[in-house]
Amino acid sequence: MADKVYIEGTLEIDGETSNYYISNYQAWFQWGASTERLCKSVHIVEAMQKKLNEEQPYLEADLLNNNKKGKVFNSMSTQVRSTSKEAYQEIISNGKRYTQTKRVLNCIMDLSSWNAKDWTLREIATMLDLEMNSVSARVNELKKRGVIKESSKRSCKISKKIVIPVKLANAD
Repeated sequence: MADKVYIEGTLEIDGETSNYYISNYQAWFQWGASTERLCKSVHIVEAMQKKLNEEQPYLEADLLNNNKKGKVFNSMSTQVRSTSKEAYQEIISNGKRYTQTKRVLNCIMDLSSWNAKDWTLREIATMLDLEMNSVSARVNELKKRGVIKESSKRSCKISKKIVIPVKLANAD
């Protein structure tokens, strides 16, 4: 297992500078420029974050040490289509499940950077550019492991609907 790595820097595009940080133990973040300018550098920061996670992976062993293949299937109904099972096995074998789980957990762990006490699934999906079903599956896994828990109902900042967000299990 690699050590924690945190890198902070600046990017200049079209004469406008922004700040960023990437890390192998929390979600990336950028700030200090207009929204339009920040959108131009998202792909750059994401690529740096991805490369860092590939070369220096870090995962809190005590948080995610119960990664047992097939565990979800044991509780699934026999009505689950074989294509769903195949898709699930594929995301396990290609490492996508691990990566998604790590990204979701890091996003939730990084609440203090956003002055937020909890996240809705839609907020996580938007922040990480993941599909809602992927975020929902990873959040459910983390809840079953006792790593995160539900918070008090509130309005989602994106959908404006009343939902039940999640937060770290030890956060209060």
